[in-house]
Order: sequence, then C-alpha cells, then structure tokens
Amino acid sequence: IGEVVTRPTQEVGYLISGRLDLVIGGRAFTLTPGDSFRIRGEPFEWINPYDEAAVAIWVIAPPVY
Repeated sequence: IGEVVTRPTQEVGYLISGRLDLVIGGRAFTLTPGDSFRIRGEPFEWINPYDEAAVAIWVIAPPVY
C-alpha cells in the first residue's frame, strides 16, 4: 500500500499463501500462511517485499470502497 491508512472500519484477514509485512497501530508483524489479523479503526500499512505474491482473504466492514 506504501502509506499509512486509517479507515472507520473493522477489518479482518487470513493469509493463505506467501508472506506479508503489516504494521497496525505502530506494531510490526510478518504474516505467514495460516496467520490472521484484525484492525479496528487503527492506522495501518502493509507491504510485500518478498518475491512470492501474498494471497489473503481480507474482509472490511462496513464496506468503504
């Protein structure tokens, strides 16, 4: 995403394959397959600096797109 985002949403995700670096509220995580996360209106950003594509199920409620 390349920038910090804050949305008035709750978001949950589950990483299916690959790796993904996620920063939520200033805390950094590296997700691997089987990991999940929740974002509750907090500032976040993500990046995939790895060679393999990351595949995730990412649910946003309420939808803001």
